[in-house]
Amino acid sequence: MTDSEKLDLLLAQIQGINGHIGQIEKQNADTFKELMNVEREVLKNQDAIKVLNAKYDTLRLKADNSTLLLKLIDRQAEEMSELKERVTQLESKLA
Repeated sequence: MTDSEKLDLLLAQIQGINGHIGQIEKQNADTFKELMNVEREVLKNQDAIKVLNAKYDTLRLKADNSTLLLKLIDRQAEEMSELKERVTQLESKLA
């Protein structure tokens, strides 16, 4: 093999390597773009999770308040029953 043939072979190999490098660079750029898209979606999801957590906390507080109100209503109903009984007893004593 002559020096010229060796140089041609090396040049062909270098061109092949350069072609592969170009493909790798394009794949890297595509991968980077995809990673940026994924990161953007992750940030959107984190924001959505924060909003949902805030709504959940609000609903939980409302549920707790409703439970407390129901207990208060029950207690007042019991007190009202006791008062009615006492009124009935007093009415029967006065009659």
